[in-house]
Amino acid sequence: MSEQLPFPLNTCEPALKELILPRQPFNSAGGWENIYDVWTSPLPAILYKVGTLKIRRVNDGEKIRIDLNYEKFLEDSKGDSGYMQYVTAEMLCENDKLATPLEWVFESKILTPDKKPVDKCRIKKKGTVSKDNLETRSAGIKQTVKFSGPCACSWALFDAVQRLSPDSFQTADFTLFDHFDQVKPEQKLSFRETAEVSFENGQNAVLNIYDQIGRGVVPLSYFVLKDGPLIALVSGLELYIRKEASNV
Repeated sequence: MSEQLPFPLNTCEPALKELILPRQPFNSAGGWENIYDVWTSPLPAILYKVGTLKIRRVNDGEKIRIDLNYEKFLEDSKGDSGYMQYVTAEMLCENDKLATPLEWVFESKILTPDKKPVDKCRIKKKGTVSKDNLETRSAGIKQTVKFSGPCACSWALFDAVQRLSPDSFQTADFTLFDHFDQVKPEQKLSFRETAEVSFENGQNAVLNIYDQIGRGVVPLSYFVLKDGPLIALVSGLELYIRKEASNV
């Protein structure tokens, strides 16, 4: 199988065994909900499932709303500690090529095995984009960071790449808001190729592949099913493999 799959998808064999391609048409420009298993790969050919990501898109007039739920197991030296990281967010974005972020609220917290919040491990922050400024507010503290050019949020790109077409898109340069509030300039998203692939479980697919490189990020590769959802995102140790997708 690894000889038929493009890099770095060919490094994800254990995770791809659980991949199920959608059987119904997928409307990337409409409302949908995608669920991904989150994997980590600390060593070549070794993968661990560490959590779940759920992203939901709703059309909100001329804008779009993206809701995020992220759960990740936390490990200690003995393995699974029973502690969990939870991230929830609501984003309002433009309905454009990069799903340009306008405003959002996110919360991150750590819970004990019996679901109690860990002291001093919770943050709630609001972000607003206006012209060339990103303004964030948390616990009454306001911070403003200037940036230049178009912008995109790492989580909203899960939506954006599904709506790109190789016929009309080649590259885009932008500033990235990584995990909502880390400003990383000089990013480039590029179309690599369209590839016909065969998976070990007998499924076949045509994938549009996009690559992202830039300052402060590990290169990312997005594997988007032609006329369908994003089925995999691979970035160094971090992998997102589609578990479920549906129109809403």
